[in-house]
Amino acid sequence: MKLFLSAILKNVKETADPRNLPFLFRELYWYAKDYYRFANQYKNSYPLRIMPILFEKTTHSTFDPHYICQAYWTGAQIVKNKTYQQPHIDISSNVSFVAQLCAMTDVIQVEYRPPKLSLPALTKVSGDILCLPLADNSLFSMSCLHVVEHIGLGRYGDKINVNGCWQALAELERVMAPGGKLYLSVPVGNPGVFFNGCYVFNAMDIVEKMAGMLLVDFAWVDDQGKLVETGHPEDTGQLTCGLGLFSFEKKNKYLSGNGMNR
Repeated sequence: MKLFLSAILKNVKETADPRNLPFLFRELYWYAKDYYRFANQYKNSYPLRIMPILFEKTTHSTFDPHYICQAYWTGAQIVKNKTYQQPHIDISSNVSFVAQLCAMTDVIQVEYRPPKLSLPALTKVSGDILCLPLADNSLFSMSCLHVVEHIGLGRYGDKINVNGCWQALAELERVMAPGGKLYLSVPVGNPGVFFNGCYVFNAMDIVEKMAGMLLVDFAWVDDQGKLVETGHPEDTGQLTCGLGLFSFEKKNKYLSGNGMNR
């Protein structure tokens, strides 16, 4: 019953998409035709039940390029910087990314709404990105992916705060240790606030706000979902709503300069 209800909910969601609605009867026809063809040939002992899954007869598999590309890029950065050799802190990133990261290293996830996920390498901590339960200058490896753009908009039950996203960036900087690596992603392109969905940032505003951090690597996902692995924040100004991928390193008294050079 649970599987059947899950399928029904998925179909309702897909049918609500105006791009799919005109093809609903075609999908039902195809399902009925395939079912009867299969049923007429099926002779095994397992009971045959119905569970229609519609709108998946496509020529390619669909995915969200922002989430797939940020997981790939951040994982590659962690391997390159060898920050997997110590526990990694994640601030509210996608649960699938965190689970995959747990195969590489121990992960402590600070989450406003902790997921009901139990893994040997995962420690869950309930916390607010605006007041992280972490000491100043204490972390050497941290990620925060597709999170900051939601802060202060009330979407997830958090308090309305018109400066929430900027305060969150300051809090991430506060807890990083000198020389520590922060992997950050946010939507970038034509800036705006889409209440209560998300911010889209000017990528250079992120760099300027993180004044105590050096930008050591930058990549982005363009409006067509293509990952551009080598570039500069200034290059994203033509985007409508892409994804900026920032690798920052906390400055210390021995570090100087402006990070990436044009």
